Amino acid sequence: MPWRLVRQRVHGAVRAPFSRPGRLAVAAVGALVLLIGGTAQPTASSWTDPATVVSVGGASGFWLPWYGQLRLQGTSLCLDVPSRTDAQGQTLQLYACNTTPAQIWFFGKDGTVRVFAQGQYSPTDGAQVLCLQDNGNGRDVTIQACNEWWWPNSQQWTATASSGGFTVNSGNSRCLDVSSGSQTQGTAVVTTGCTANGRARVWQLEFVPTISYA
Repeated sequence: MPWRLVRQRVHGAVRAPFSRPGRLAVAAVGALVLLIGGTAQPTASSWTDPATVVSVGGASGFWLPWYGQLRLQGTSLCLDVPSRTDAQGQTLQLYACNTTPAQIWFFGKDGTVRVFAQGQYSPTDGAQVLCLQDNGNGRDVTIQACNEWWWPNSQQWTATASSGGFTVNSGNSRCLDVSSGSQTQGTAVVTTGCTANGRARVWQLEFVPTISYA
């Protein structure tokens, strides 16, 4: 189902949609959810950032940027950075959802998906922010230094409504997936062709109002 732009209201005035929306468009059934930098969630009437609002089938959409967990649909397992490691090249896994910074993914209007954007061990610890990277069909997904110039497609992502959740698709036309379709803790996260059959790659994007830094 194609994305549909909806009109925006800023300080009580209706603003027409932008002609060039951000590359990452995230839409879901339900109310707007957003938390930026630990501040309270803004309302549509007070929000001033030129984020693009999108909807699918008339459902309410998310403002961008947005952050939260990516939970594999049908499980209690989330996209996770093992041991909360901020090393470039770190591979990713499925792990029990726990709302720690290792599972908080920041969806930016520039098309990147970043981790530790809300801090690694505290909200203000100056953590190294790293980007989700597609390394090829069937290969482990990693976190790397954010560099759109060097990795123009591998660090670009979109979210597309699918089967009650979302597929998360890279600029190389591959989908965020799990190794061998497994749905167990510790399974490696990979990318595969989005037309492959029988693969577990539908994700729930879940807003996290309180991040656990323990």
